Amino acid sequence: MRIIIVSIFFAIALLVSCSSDDTNKNNPEPLNLNLELTLETEQDQIGDFANNAMTVFNGFVWATGGERPGAGVDLRGEVWRSANGVAWESVVFDVFDGRIKHTLTLYDDKLWMIGGRNNDGDHLREIWSSEDGFTWNLVTDSPPFGVADNHDTIIFNNKLYVITRRFEGVDRTSVWSSSNGLDWQLEADNAFSGREEFKALVFNGSIYVIGGFLSSAFDPTDEIWTSSNGKDWSLVETNTIFSARHSHTATVYNDIAFVVGGIGTSGLEGNLWYSEDMINWFEYEPLSSDIGLSDHSALIFEDKLWLYGGFEGSGFDGDITGKIRSILED
Repeated sequence: MRIIIVSIFFAIALLVSCSSDDTNKNNPEPLNLNLELTLETEQDQIGDFANNAMTVFNGFVWATGGERPGAGVDLRGEVWRSANGVAWESVVFDVFDGRIKHTLTLYDDKLWMIGGRNNDGDHLREIWSSEDGFTWNLVTDSPPFGVADNHDTIIFNNKLYVITRRFEGVDRTSVWSSSNGLDWQLEADNAFSGREEFKALVFNGSIYVIGGFLSSAFDPTDEIWTSSNGKDWSLVETNTIFSARHSHTATVYNDIAFVVGGIGTSGLEGNLWYSEDMINWFEYEPLSSDIGLSDHSALIFEDKLWLYGGFEGSGFDGDITGKIRSILED
């Protein structure tokens, strides 16, 4: 009888332990993060700017294209670089059409600039590359995926990946890969429904596409889609999630995914969300603000998460800003 009672006791203890583990997995606690936000400058040599495409290359932060404040649309075909993330020098001016909604990516020791939209509102098909940031070559103006703007470009499995809405036929999102920027292979013709102004990143060996607005209704979404091979895609079943948004940034910093700002159903978002698993998301409340930020750029440089430019304001009223901020995890 004693053996039976002891066995029952251990069985109950095991069940309680397993239940506790499941609860912890399904309802994890927020991380004990300490993030320090620094306003590096109110405005730099570029001035006020938004919708620049930016990346890090050869020890410099590089920026291409973007828009400036003023009457009408003022899109630039400029290239800038900075050795410290704050002080900028002009490298190239008007070597290509001014543009926004393009991407700038480091791949195979080259800068790759893909797509965008010009001053006339034309959706661009161009792919440009540069080995030094000074001399730029038009690789192709007729890639098989056609026009690309409001898309995203990532590096996955040692290839360039372009994730973009298809502008013909069924409204959908397609995924393409290339090892040289010229020859492209279709990985997924209809990965998920068409969307724009989303962000893509590689996290724990998989691709994730975060947020955006659905092309069919122009509604912001909080959906996160993932793929471990670029071909097969599934919707992430999140436990907690940020509000639906587009025109945000999504960046991996110290093995944590961070989503900053964007435009939601009530206007510009002034919050920062983070996740260790893409399932459970937490708002970092010390950095929440009534002043929102959208159409900015984010990147990792000198062990900090940097936020560049964008539209700053409340509601749907935002002004282009030249502010450069950095976030350091202590």
